Amino acid sequence: MLDGVLRRVSVGDVLEIPAGTLHGLRALCDLELTEVEIGAL
Repeated sequence: MLDGVLRRVSVGDVLEIPAGTLHGLRALCDLELTEVEIGAL
């Protein structure tokens, strides 16, 4: 869910989540996740 909108993601998808945006993730199968955060600019 990104800003109240459900979105299905697939292998290889890349999500850009703007700072302050409400978001969550639920895996329906095995998941490998890489998260990169950049501090305040």
